[in-house]
Amino acid sequence: MTDQDKIPLFPISDWTIGAVDNYGIIAMRLGFISNPSQTLSKSDTGRMYGLTVGQARQLAQKILDAANHLEKNGHSPVGQPH
Repeated sequence: MTDQDKIPLFPISDWTIGAVDNYGIIAMRLGFISNPSQTLSKSDTGRMYGLTVGQARQLAQKILDAANHLEKNGHSPVGQPH
């Protein structure tokens, strides 16, 4: 990513992910914090997204690659895993 200081960030507060057998997809919803005074219990509910199996695997790999990159460069984990 470039110009990281200029990217508006919305910290993820929770997520719901599951298989939808009838459609053959993975459904995913990400809850998020939209302003600094917002509490986790009042986080915004994101939209429900549908991914193919291939997209889900690619997304999972990209997230793992980014996490490995941060750990490799000395960034320790922050917060509690969900």
